[in-house]
Amino acid sequence: MDAFTAFNVTPADQQQLHDFFPDLYEAPVFYDTEQLLDADPNDTLDTVFLQRNDGVHAIYPGSHVALYGEPGSGKTMLAKFATMQALNAGYKVAHIDIDDNRKEIVAHDVHKFGAHRDKMLAQWRLAQPDSIDRLNSLWERLIADEYSLVIVDSMASLEGLTSADANMGLDFVQRIYLPYIKRLMNAGCAVISIDHTGKDRERKGAMGSTQKLAKSDLAIHVVLPESGEGLVPGELGTVALYIDKDRYGVTKANSQLREYRAGHMRSFWGTFTIPATGLHQATIQAPSKNATNKVPYNYR
Repeated sequence: MDAFTAFNVTPADQQQLHDFFPDLYEAPVFYDTEQLLDADPNDTLDTVFLQRNDGVHAIYPGSHVALYGEPGSGKTMLAKFATMQALNAGYKVAHIDIDDNRKEIVAHDVHKFGAHRDKMLAQWRLAQPDSIDRLNSLWERLIADEYSLVIVDSMASLEGLTSADANMGLDFVQRIYLPYIKRLMNAGCAVISIDHTGKDRERKGAMGSTQKLAKSDLAIHVVLPESGEGLVPGELGTVALYIDKDRYGVTKANSQLREYRAGHMRSFWGTFTIPATGLHQATIQAPSKNATNKVPYNYR
């Protein structure tokens, strides 16, 4: 006899309790062990977004990608580059710009990278939610319309909008990860959350709670050259891309060069370059197959 029966709680009362306190009255759901054993554990490990010049991709579908680096290192430009590739491959992409960048510039940059205009008109949307109600309404739309890739720019601004304390791990999980990021992942959407590190180049991870990395499937660190110069649209610029975390191991397996620095192992995945000729010739260069086990000499 369960507690509901012992205290003569009616089914209607049970439903009302569930509606008011879903976290307390949600029945535990276990996965079917037979289905897990019969399934192919590798059938969801293909990478489909952020392509290098050798055809290899970095990002898994339905995953959370923490994209971080110093201010001005080119994180948003890299996200726009990934957007262009995804659109031209037929995916639906949304750019959630809570940082209030110039929306016209965001659109034109994606187009200049090489996104076809008809693809953008049909499959790309930009939103700048300025309240929690608009954010929630937007999220319902993203899930209903089955977007494949969502860019969140930036995590710090999302924390401000949701009143989440970046230094409290539980706050991040309850206010951001579960209601927003995880819901998109459950719908099969990959989420790239852009965040900042401090000026300390030896530091691993984004600002605030380590939960940001703990709740990511892939962590891409955008690293400036020692000169400190990042990417400038329309001018020569190159940054290095490191994989600090890879939950499934496929992306790191395509990172031939590894380096132990600041107490952790990181893998060099390639260099993102915008040449002087413009965004349309930007590329992610894979490490040379003949390279030794050393990262680019001019990056830290």
